[in-house]
Parts: sequence; C-alpha cells; structure tokens
Amino acid sequence: MKLFEEFKPLDGIAVVTKQSNEFIKQHMVLDGVTLQNLDIVPVHPLDTTDESLLGVMDFCSTSFGKRLFRHWLCSPLCNPRSITDRLDAIDDLMEIRDTVEIVVDLLKKIPDLERFLSKIHTQGLTRSKSHPETRAIFYESDIYNKKKLLDFLSTLNGFKESIKVISYFEDHLENFKSSILKECTSTTKEGGRFPDLSEKLVYFDHAFDHEVAKKEGNFIPRPGVDEEYDSACAEIEETEKDLESYLQEQKQLLNCKVAYVGSGKTRFQLEVPDNKKVPSNFEFQGGRKGFKRYYTKECKDFVTRMSNAEENREIALRDVARKIFGQFDKDYNMWKAAVHCLSVLDVLISLLTYYKTSEVTMCRPKFSLPSEDTKPFLEIIEGRHPTLLKYFTNDAYIPNSVYIGPKRESEKENINSGGQLVLVTGSNMGGKSTLMRQAGTLVIM
Repeated sequence: MKLFEEFKPLDGIAVVTKQSNEFIKQHMVLDGVTLQNLDIVPVHPLDTTDESLLGVMDFCSTSFGKRLFRHWLCSPLCNPRSITDRLDAIDDLMEIRDTVEIVVDLLKKIPDLERFLSKIHTQGLTRSKSHPETRAIFYESDIYNKKKLLDFLSTLNGFKESIKVISYFEDHLENFKSSILKECTSTTKEGGRFPDLSEKLVYFDHAFDHEVAKKEGNFIPRPGVDEEYDSACAEIEETEKDLESYLQEQKQLLNCKVAYVGSGKTRFQLEVPDNKKVPSNFEFQGGRKGFKRYYTKECKDFVTRMSNAEENREIALRDVARKIFGQFDKDYNMWKAAVHCLSVLDVLISLLTYYKTSEVTMCRPKFSLPSEDTKPFLEIIEGRHPTLLKYFTNDAYIPNSVYIGPKRESEKENINSGGQLVLVTGSNMGGKSTLMRQAGTLVIM
C-alpha cells in the first residue's frame, strides 16, 4: 500500500499559491482514451510507435531509458518547478555537446540492466525442498545455465560502463543549473544519487574467473567465496595427499614399482609386477601381461572418500550460481538506483536530441502558477502538431495560435478574444479536431 497516494484533482483545490504543496505533488492524469485520442503512445498491441508522440520524440539509447520516457509521456508533470528543472537540464547538456556524444556511445553499449536485475533476483531466491523447481529436470540445462552466466557477466560489464558514463560529468557538475541532472550524474559521496558500485564490482570480479566461466559454462568460485565448495575441494585435496602417501608406503613394502590404475568405481587399484609376492590382505582384481591388480581395505576407503567429496563438490557447484545471484541481489536497491540514474540521463539526452534534430523553431515555455490574482490560461503562438511535422516541410505546415483564458488588457474591447471556453467552427475535414489534439499534445510536451 505504500506505493499508493491520495489523488486530489486540481479543480478540488480552492486556492493554490506558489507556496502550496498540493499543486507541486501533482502529475497529469491521462486515461487510456486520452492517450489513444492524442496518439501519445501506442495503446493496442498491434499499434506501432511511428504515428505517436513517443515515436517522434524517443531517441533513447537504452531499453530502460525508453521505458522511463514512455512513463514520462503517460504521466507528464504539471509542476512548473519540476518542468523548469528539466528544461534547465536540456540547457546544461547543450553546453557540453562533445561530452554528450561520448556518453551516448557508452549508453548504447549498456544492456537492459533493468530486466537483468529482475532475472537475477528470481534466480537468486532460495527454493524450499518441496518447491516444484527443485524437482524439475531441464533437458538443456547446460545451455540454460550458460545463458544465465553470460547474462550475469553482461550485467556486471554494463554497470562498469555506467561508472564510465558518470565519470564524464565530474568536471561539469559545478556548472549545472538543473538539480535533476546534477543528482543523476553525481555519486552519493558528491551529494547525488548514483551509488558507489566499485567495491561490489571488484568483489564479483574476484569471486570467480570470468574467462573460465565463459568456456566451462558454469561458475567456478575462487577460494573463500563458497564454504561448501571450498570444503569439498579441501576434502579432495586431502584424499589425494593420503593416496600419494599410501602409494609410497606400498612401494617401500613391496620394494618395486607400484601404481594406481582404474577409473570410476574401480579406481585406485594397486598395479604391481606379477612376479612379486603380496600380503594376504591384497585382494586380486585382475591383471594384464606382466602385472596384477589388487585392492586393499585402504584403497576401497579412498574410493569412498573421493566419491563422496566429488559428489559434494558437484552439489555445491550446482548451487554456486544461485548463491552468487543471491549475493548480488542483496544490494538490489543500490543497483536499481544506478539504473534509474542512467535512465533519467538517457531520457534527458533524448529530449536534447529531439530538439537538435527538429527542423522547426522551438521555444522555452513560461509558466505562471494560478492564484487569486492570476487566472488559469493557455497561450500558444504559432503552434505545430509534433507528430504531423514529419509529413510536411517547415513552410508547408500552417501554424495555429491558441489563447484560452481571461481577456488581456489590450483586447478588452474585442468580443472575440478571451474566455475559458473556445468554440471552434469550420467545414468538415477543416482541422478542428487536429487543432484540439495539437493543443493537448503541446501541453503534454
């Protein structure tokens, strides 16, 4: 329930002043019908973005940036301070165009970190023994596990690239007027919101060998990362030492060359020349020309010890991926904050790109908070519908001006000017609905 807040419509607020917090908390509330009629975003699954405002303005380089931009369009601000702050961000980015070009190239290399975080969160969960997934048999588990590993490595590399992105803004932070731009491009140590990822990334760099993992298709943890895996490896190493020590004892006892032969469940058989007499505790297992193979009680114990240790290592190895994902997911909020900063930066750069690539004249809008002395009004001078511009040249499109609000001092004698309601008349297909959609779309922009 903490994600919900009380909605207070603007017309329900009696008096709104510059100091009022009621207005500042508000976003525009657009329902599906409005989004469809104004062609803000595709509403139906089969719709494309080409004919929508989203398709015209979206120049984001990352997948998570595109999702945030869609959210901004569906829930646009109506808080003048926040809108002005975004406009300041565009001005700030205009001053460092060379840096922005470098950052855009880096952003294009970053994978969909937002989706990867969700996957890693799910893959890092501990399942109960009764959970169906613990009993599931994956017939292509090797391919599936390698895909998870490669996605995880891609996630780590993506966050390394994000650190590079933020580092390019270090020398420009003092000159930024926009608080939203400064927050998303500065670290928490500098008063921003981008977290310090270096320590965690170093940990996962040393947790396992990345190159070996790519070749093997599985996580091979380094010592100290997983206790169960380390314990199994230590047992195998200890058994190998005992095997070597026992072999040397048999060589001294028989005074001849002795070697281990066999594999699987029949490994660690003692192979000795057939002309040598052996103690009575040596059990004959077979032989080849010139040699005989024997088992002793100690050899059988070694087989049991080694088999158990190797089985424990395999069990631990199968669970290493989940443990590493779980360790990564402990800092989910930190990773999520980094992704959010990148997505905000990506959207702001997208707005800058839209401004630079547009062939029409644009202006910076001005806002006035309604009060007892200032009545609500809307004034658009020579406005153009952004979606229709790609079908017309700058000269072919006829702009339209709109004014809705109280009469201005210079037009008090004009009975056709001013008013809270404007009646649009004209012939069929004359552009009446287009004018209304244009006004609504420009307000959202």
